[in-house]
Amino acid sequence: MKYISFAIPCYNSEAYMEKAINSILVGGEDVEIIVVNDGSKDGSYMKCLAEADKDRRIAVFGKNNEGPGAARNLALRKATGDYIYFFDIDDYLEKNAIEKFVRYMENENTDLVVCSFSMFDGEKVFRTVKKADGLKRTGGDTRKDYYEHMFMYGERGIQGAAWFKLYKTDIIRKNGIEFPKLRKSEDDVFVARYVNCIDSFYMTGDVLCRYYVNSYK
Repeated sequence: MKYISFAIPCYNSEAYMEKAINSILVGGEDVEIIVVNDGSKDGSYMKCLAEADKDRRIAVFGKNNEGPGAARNLALRKATGDYIYFFDIDDYLEKNAIEKFVRYMENENTDLVVCSFSMFDGEKVFRTVKKADGLKRTGGDTRKDYYEHMFMYGERGIQGAAWFKLYKTDIIRKNGIEFPKLRKSEDDVFVARYVNCIDSFYMTGDVLCRYYVNSYK
């Protein structure tokens, strides 16, 4: 398996951290977790450090609060993995998600893998967003007819949040792709910039991550 970097912005997220990080660590040794504490006012930073003390795969960085985009950009600069996944600290990876993401990326020889996901309210899964299983398109065709990919909850949706996708780190770096310094919609901008540089993408109907929906989001 190729090495994957998980970029995790953290802001006042102490309660979610241990469960979220553990859902990544079960993916094996070929992962690194980069947690960026974005000026939290609770005990998040100390909790980050405590988790890092338990496992060498976790690295923690701190910065002043500028929003998740700036925190992800810092994690990008620190990442050493061939692939990168932008993880929200209150979300959750399903079992074998890492293995499946990498398998699709490599078997399909693609630049972006987009997965199905479930939505969780803290007590139950109340919705599952299924993607078009096995859909593969060239970057050129995608960019010519992008409208159907603009809706996160659509069967062919790519736009929206950054977290239901696996990216290639070298494409991001070679093209100087970053998250803009916005506090909202920064994911949309990043995803569009990335899609503009890919040769192809692949979609799977496998539900690989769980999205925690709360009032803050």
